Amino acid sequence: MKNLYLFLSTIILALTGQDAFSQSPCSHTFNGQDSWGDGWNGASVTIRVNGSAVVSGWAVSGASGSTSFNASTGDLITLSWASGSYNGEISWDIDDGTGASIASGAWNASSGGSGNCPPPPAPSCASNLSPAANSSDISILPTLSWDATSGATSYDVYFGTLAQLLGAGLPLVSNDQAGTTYSPSQLSSSSEYYWNVVPGNSTGDATGCSAIRFNTAAPSPVISTGSLTAFGAVCIGASSTKTFTLTGLDLTADVIISSLSGYTFSTSSGGTYTPDLMIPQIAGSVSETIYVKFSPTAASDYSGIIPVASPGAPDANVTASGSGLESPTSAGAGADVTICSGQTVSLVGSATGFSGSGSTSSSSSSVYSGGNASSFYLSGATTANDNTTCPMDLTVSIPSGATITGVD
Repeated sequence: MKNLYLFLSTIILALTGQDAFSQSPCSHTFNGQDSWGDGWNGASVTIRVNGSAVVSGWAVSGASGSTSFNASTGDLITLSWASGSYNGEISWDIDDGTGASIASGAWNASSGGSGNCPPPPAPSCASNLSPAANSSDISILPTLSWDATSGATSYDVYFGTLAQLLGAGLPLVSNDQAGTTYSPSQLSSSSEYYWNVVPGNSTGDATGCSAIRFNTAAPSPVISTGSLTAFGAVCIGASSTKTFTLTGLDLTADVIISSLSGYTFSTSSGGTYTPDLMIPQIAGSVSETIYVKFSPTAASDYSGIIPVASPGAPDANVTASGSGLESPTSAGAGADVTICSGQTVSLVGSATGFSGSGSTSSSSSSVYSGGNASSFYLSGATTANDNTTCPMDLTVSIPSGATITGVD
């Protein structure tokens, strides 16, 4: 019996396009008759829908009577009987939800046919649409929404411009969607758009649903900047250059990069660097690589914020980090020091463990080789070819351009 039910439901789905399992139930009527007119004399009927009793032990008390029960399209209706004194006087028929007869018979007939309900009416138009008709200042990335419509199982969304509406009609952008929202791609600023949503079900689509319009907001100016790599320690009198990116959209004014002590700016690596820089917007847009030169004049911290602004747009300031470095005048053993290019530093200390050879010289500077250094310049004249009285074990890293004096 279960297989028969599934088979009938499948046939209904194939013929009508309706899912028999998902239809709402409707009222069916069982009509009983007694040919003698004195009732069923102890006989009764139990009506089952898909195996579940919906009417139990019902009987006609006179010539005829009726009882109702609910069933959905495709539901299997069966009958079971209790015997009475005059079963041959009994007849019956069943009307479906449309009033049509779907089964009839005499006492002890078990098949009541299949349930059948009228199709639901087409749904009405959607309500509470957002953006509402004639709305303005709507985001260029809107979410269209509406309330769920009674009886609707799907929605068609139409969206486009006035020209499309007046031409071939608004394009269908979402067909038979289940949800009640739709998000179009990014729209143009300060523009007019039209949209419409049409609910539908198995019977058909809503009719008379009109398109409504809304206007997007004027563009909001925006600027953005990339990060600026930290400069670290830079020698006083020297400079270092790094960059950050600058972009702007929908601008109504030029972009101004304001001063920060120790830094200058340019739009090219070999261009003129200035404490302040104006970047002109072209058709509301800016796209530049900004070159930043850090030139410390003192041994101090130069970290701070580089102001970047354009009227009407949120600021897009850039963080700068750097410090000035001054070389020591002398360096002793036991600690590392940084010597800036072009500066003179005296190395002070005692050296041990060095042995080397050189030539006798009365000059004020002689070259000795050996130990851990490739060469040393010793102040004063030497008096022997084999000088072991100047022990030394010293490693020195000397940047290009530095001068080391006073090693003895």
